[in-house]
Amino acid sequence: MKKYVALAAAIGLALSAPVAMAQSVDDAVAAVNATVDVSAVAGITTVGEITVVTTGTLEGDAALLDAVVAANETGIAALRDAIAANAALAAALEAQGVAIDTIVGLTVTDFTTGAITVYVTG
Repeated sequence: MKKYVALAAAIGLALSAPVAMAQSVDDAVAAVNATVDVSAVAGITTVGEITVVTTGTLEGDAALLDAVVAANETGIAALRDAIAANAALAAALEAQGVAIDTIVGLTVTDFTTGAITVYVTG
């Protein structure tokens, strides 16, 4: 079961980071619109595969995504703070070249393996 967590951190994209190709604006909107649960971010102790999705490459209504991000600035800021406070997650994102201040959404696809998808501006 997917757990969506809205993020408020910016991410810098490294060329070595996995990039999901079948993502859409709707997927990003769902991640950003999801109920913010920063306790879920704190609970991430093992970080597995990180898929980085750059919002500028998504198919769909970019204006909708921009509006959703703007409407969720407070939740995104809280998410970024939670990511920065989680040493394991922050280090894994940094190792992938992801800057926390570029993150606008995060999906935990598997808490057991620590697999996540992060949506970054770009």
